[in-house]
Amino acid sequence: MASPQVMVKVGSVGSIGTVEISDILFTSIGALPGLVMVEWNMGADTQGSVGLWDAHFRVGGAAGTKLQVSSLATSKYIAAPMIISFFWVQIRG
Repeated sequence: MASPQVMVKVGSVGSIGTVEISDILFTSIGALPGLVMVEWNMGADTQGSVGLWDAHFRVGGAAGTKLQVSSLATSKYIAAPMIISFFWVQIRG
């Protein structure tokens, strides 16, 4: 978690333009304590030209994620191997 890594990066810091993302599922496999699922850097050049619609983020709990309930620790403390992400969305603009 000391140096988070981005999975999907939209634009560079200070970018202005048009980006529309819709109907997408962002997901991961296993414990990734330094994961930033989406880093959003886009600013709109006109009102409504930048957006994220019907986007879903799933970390753990689904078949294939290697993080089903049966694999979770039973302790009241969360062990590092069970930390599933750092951020889901980081907005920089």
